[in-house]
Amino acid sequence: MALSTAEQTQLRAIIQREGGLQAFADEVQVAYIADRQAAMLTALQSAITVTVSDWAAVTSSVTAASSVGLYAALDAITQAAAARDASKLGPLMVALYGAAKKHLRP
Repeated sequence: MALSTAEQTQLRAIIQREGGLQAFADEVQVAYIADRQAAMLTALQSAITVTVSDWAAVTSSVTAASSVGLYAALDAITQAAAARDASKLGPLMVALYGAAKKHLRP
C-alpha cells in the first residue's frame, strides 16, 4: 500500500494531534475493533436468539465462575457448534463469559 504525499501529510498531522504514534495506533485499533464487533453482531443478530428464564441463575453462575473453565468452555462451544447443537450454546456462552471475566479481571 502506497500512501500519497497528501495522505502522509494528513497522517502525520493526525499523529501529532493525537499525541504520538502509539496514541494514534491505539485509537485506530479501538475504532477497528468496534467496527468489526458491530459488523459481527449485525450479521449474527438474525441468526441467534437467546431466551433467559432465570437471570438470577445466570448472575450466580457468572459470579461463581473460575478462570480454570476458560479452555473447557471454548472446547465445548467448538464441539457444540460442530454438532450444530444449539441447545448447549446459551449456557456455554454464559460459562465462557464467567470464565473469561475471571481470567481477564480477577
